[in-house]
Amino acid sequence: MEGANSPGQARAYWITPFPFQPAGGGLGVSLACTTSSGTSSRTALVGAGNTFVICNTGSVWGHVAFGNSSVVATTAWMAIPPGTTVTISLNDPKETEWTHVAGITAAGSTTIQISRGFGI
Repeated sequence: MEGANSPGQARAYWITPFPFQPAGGGLGVSLACTTSSGTSSRTALVGAGNTFVICNTGSVWGHVAFGNSSVVATTAWMAIPPGTTVTISLNDPKETEWTHVAGITAAGSTTIQISRGFGI
């Protein structure tokens, strides 16, 4: 049969990624992170999707954690370098429980902006 793969023959599949598309919530949320209180700051996420574009607009490292309304970030959590934008996809069955994000710095303060959506 022409075009059919014989048993044991590998098939090639192409996956075409699509660009990040925010899903609701406009530009997302802004999180002011500091160490002055000794605890992380937390805010509710807006929008939908499992892809997050995280931008650290400051000059010090920020650390973020995703979770429910009691999520707490520590400096052991995901580090976002100063002045950078990071895109992550969180593929977890508990995605519906991700309602909040928390952030903290080891020293100083920074602002972390987060947009939620689909794509890469």
